[in-house]
Amino acid sequence: YGDEIAPETRAYVQASRIRAGRAMMLTGAAAVIFALVAVGALFQWRVARQQTSLALHNFGVAREAVRGVVFDVVQGLADVSGMRLDSLRTILGTVQKAADKLSDTAPDDAELLRTRGAMFDNFARMYAHVGDVVSARASADQAVAIMDGLVRTRSQDVRVESDLGIVMTTRGTIDSQAGDVSAARRRFEEALRLARIGASRAPDDAELRRRLLAPLNWLGDVRLTLGDFSGARDAYREQFEVARRELAADAADPEGRMRDAQHTALFSMGFLGLESGDLDLAERSYLDAYAIARGLAEEFPGRLGMQRGLSVMLANLANLDLKRGRKKEAVARYDEAVAIERRLLREDPQNMERLRNLGVTLEARGNGAYAQSDWPGALAAYQEELDIFRGLVARNSLDMRNQRSVAVALANLAAVRR
Repeated sequence: YGDEIAPETRAYVQASRIRAGRAMMLTGAAAVIFALVAVGALFQWRVARQQTSLALHNFGVAREAVRGVVFDVVQGLADVSGMRLDSLRTILGTVQKAADKLSDTAPDDAELLRTRGAMFDNFARMYAHVGDVVSARASADQAVAIMDGLVRTRSQDVRVESDLGIVMTTRGTIDSQAGDVSAARRRFEEALRLARIGASRAPDDAELRRRLLAPLNWLGDVRLTLGDFSGARDAYREQFEVARRELAADAADPEGRMRDAQHTALFSMGFLGLESGDLDLAERSYLDAYAIARGLAEEFPGRLGMQRGLSVMLANLANLDLKRGRKKEAVARYDEAVAIERRLLREDPQNMERLRNLGVTLEARGNGAYAQSDWPGALAAYQEELDIFRGLVARNSLDMRNQRSVAVALANLAAVRR
C-alpha cells in the first residue's frame, strides 16, 4: 500500500456570487447581458454541485479504502505470533497514520469512528497475542473510548451498544492476561449487558443475537477462576442455549460457527466438572463436546481452529480418562492430540503459536505418562516441552506465558528425576 496506504482526499468547493448591475437597464442589450449572466450563474451552480458531489464521492471512496486496508491487514496478520514486535508496531503504525489523516477531515463521521474503533480493537488483540500487554491495553482503551462516544452520540443506531460490548470484551481479555481477574469479570459483565441491549434492540438480527456468545464464555471462565462454580455454570449453560437457538434457526450452519459455539460451551462445562470434582458432569459434557469437535474437524480439514479444537478436546478427555482409571484410553487420546499438533506445525514450521500449542500438548502427554509411572515417556515429553518453550522465550521474551511454561517444564523434569 505504500507509505501512506490510501491517498488523502481533499476537496474544496468554491461558490460564486453574481452581483446585479444597474436595475433600470431596460434596453435590449441589457436583456442580453442579463441572460448571459443568468446562464453563467446556472453554469457555476452546476459546477459547484458537481464538485460537491465529487468531494463526497472521493471521501466515501477514501473511507472505504481505509476500511479495506484495516481489514486486509487484520486478515494478513491473523497469526502474528512469529513476527518481531518492532515489525508489528511499524505495520500497525502505518495503518493508523492513514486512518488518522482521513479522520482529521471528518472527525465526526460515524462510520469512520466505527472503523477506527474496530482498528484499535484488532490492534489490541494482536499486541496481546505477542505478549505486549501495555500496548494491547492502550489500544483497547482507545477502542472503548471511541465506541463509548458513539453510544452517547448515536443512540438511534441499534448496533452501537453491541459494538461497545465487543471492544469491552477485548479489554477484559487483556485484564485477564495481565492477571487482574476481578477487573476482567467486571468488564465481561458489562460487555454482556451491552450485548443484551443490542440483541433486544434488533431481535431479528442474527449477528447481534450471536454477540452474546463471547462475553458469556469469558465470563464463565473468570467466574470459574475465582471459584464461583455456580456462576460459571450459569454462563456456560446460557452460552449453549444461545448457540442451540441459533442453530435451530439456521440448521445448515455452513461455516460451523454455531456447532463450534456449542462445542466450546460443552467443553467449558466439562472443565468445570473436573475443577469442581463433578466427574459425571465432566464426562457427559466432554463426550458431547468431543462428538461435535470430531465432526467439525472432519468437515473442515483445512480450518486450524477446528483441528485445534479436536486436539484440545482429546487432551482433556485423556485427563478425565486418567481420573477414571482408563489409562490405555488416556494414552491413545494424548498421542492423537500430539500427532495433530505435530501435523499442524509441519504445515507452518515457523509459526510460534503452533509451536507453543505443541509444547502445551506435550506437557499433557508427560503428565499422563507420569501418572502411569512411565518415567522414560514422561521425561521425553517434558524435555521436548522445555526445549520448545526455551526457544520461544529466546524469540519473544515479552510473552510471559512462555516464561511460565519454562518454569513448569523445569519443575516437571525435576519431579521425574527425583
